[in-house]
Amino acid sequence: MELSLMGFADNLYAQQVTIGNGVNESEAVLTQGRALVGVILPAAWTAANLGLKAGFSAGTLQAAYDNGGNLLQSVVAASTFVALPTDSVVYAPWISVTSINTDRTGSAVNQGAARTIVLLFRRYLS
Repeated sequence: MELSLMGFADNLYAQQVTIGNGVNESEAVLTQGRALVGVILPAAWTAANLGLKAGFSAGTLQAAYDNGGNLLQSVVAASTFVALPTDSVVYAPWISVTSINTDRTGSAVNQGAARTIVLLFRRYLS
């Protein structure tokens, strides 16, 4: 669900996604020409890093890596806003966020309850 950002530049958009109870991946999000630039984590979060999957359709998402072969992931904690640096922006039509192990191996970590995450996008195509 896209959220209203009153008082913000008209090229910023917020959208909620949920990682369900006992699972490790959110639903797929159509980016609509926008780049993911930040995430807001809920007040409760099962300890894990946040990873990204990307692809050309909702059914073909794959883990996202940088050009050095490193899995794209962010260290996150409950009740935090995490800005994603421009070198980690994924330009893909579809993305999802994943809950992954803090040892940076990318192995899945299931959340202990449904977790709603706010994704902050910035328009990069017009």
